[in-house]
Amino acid sequence: MKLASAEFPGGTFNTFVSAGGGTIEYNNAADFIMPTGRTIYNNLVINLSATNRIATLGSNLTVNGDFAINRGTFQIGNNNYGRTITVVSDLTVESAGSITTGTTNVSRDGSTHTFTNGTHNGHKLELQGNFTNNGNVSFTNQAAENYGTAYSNVTNVFFTNTTGDQNVTINGPTKFYSIRVQK
Repeated sequence: MKLASAEFPGGTFNTFVSAGGGTIEYNNAADFIMPTGRTIYNNLVINLSATNRIATLGSNLTVNGDFAINRGTFQIGNNNYGRTITVVSDLTVESAGSITTGTTNVSRDGSTHTFTNGTHNGHKLELQGNFTNNGNVSFTNQAAENYGTAYSNVTNVFFTNTTGDQNVTINGPTKFYSIRVQK
């Protein structure tokens, strides 16, 4: 289903957006905040009308299948609670696509997650499939790292497939702030 607006149509889409369901493609001509009432998709495609258009994540997100950013920018949050994104299959950023990290003013879901070298706030991206970047990805908007204390304005990336291999393919600029492999 292709959508040319930020509004998800009314109706019951539980089977369509659940695992094994269909594909939702946002094909907007203007910047927009993704619908906060729609937090689960089967396959999700961001394919905006221009590379300078932005789709901002306004709530937590679960993608049961593949997630692709074909054209435009997918921005994770903007001056809000840290967001949690779970992608069960592959995340692909094409050459005309990008991922950026917005600001957070409090920790992810009102809590923190702890690493051995400090407490990390911000957004969380959990990938259970492969990650391919052919575009431009920045999982932080900080000028310099600050691993020893609590911080925000970052997306912490977790690779969590415990049953098989995961591949990371980097063909474009990619800026990670923290990576955690949970195998």
